Amino acid sequence: MEIVIECLEAHASSFSQSSRASRLREPRLMLIKGRKTLVALSLFGAYDGLINVAEVDSRLEEAELWFELCQLMRIPIFQITSCLYPIDPIRITPEVTTITANIKRLDLLTQKYYLQVGYEASAWGTHLNTWQQIHEIITLVDLPNVRYCLDTFHVSAKEAGDPFSAVAPVRPGGLTNLRRPLDEMKRTITPNQIAYFQLSDESQVDYPRHDLNQPPYMTESRNCRIFPCEANRGGVLPVLEVT
Repeated sequence: MEIVIECLEAHASSFSQSSRASRLREPRLMLIKGRKTLVALSLFGAYDGLINVAEVDSRLEEAELWFELCQLMRIPIFQITSCLYPIDPIRITPEVTTITANIKRLDLLTQKYYLQVGYEASAWGTHLNTWQQIHEIITLVDLPNVRYCLDTFHVSAKEAGDPFSAVAPVRPGGLTNLRRPLDEMKRTITPNQIAYFQLSDESQVDYPRHDLNQPPYMTESRNCRIFPCEANRGGVLPVLEVT
């Protein structure tokens, strides 16, 4: 089971009003560990493309709390994502050298905690939004515990999906577009380079758009994500092809 930091914080706040760091270190949170096998702590974002060194340092200080939580809860994977909306694009860069340096600094810290880093490109990432872009960074970082986090939603939605189209949720030619990166993935990534693989689909339902500046794939994800093979919910993406 993947555990999301916001859920952990909400649970901690239900029985403690102390500082955020103290709440998250509460022994009662460790009871969660006895109920489920925890695979990853997510989702650490607003980091990889940061330009300002002081901001990078601040995020690394925040990351150390996450690493402690991973140790306390025996979570082996620390999941990060490429920078996403609503981060101000002025604060981040698509420049590969900067991103690589930031990821390497983060990874060297995770090694002290014996963690894997699962690095994911969300379909709506501001600058990095494909697994191929993540591959370039991982190759340049060249450290064994930085690995891929792959999600059937992000891969299939980005390559084949059409957000908000109830008539054709898979674009014309989408399956053909999808086969090319999947063939490339087979040639490029080996199983031992994958930190973990997430399975998710989407349904086509009507939902209100409260933030018109939010990227379409993000809005779609926040409102329509389902598990694969939930036929009663009407999954529409070619996630089995990705799997």
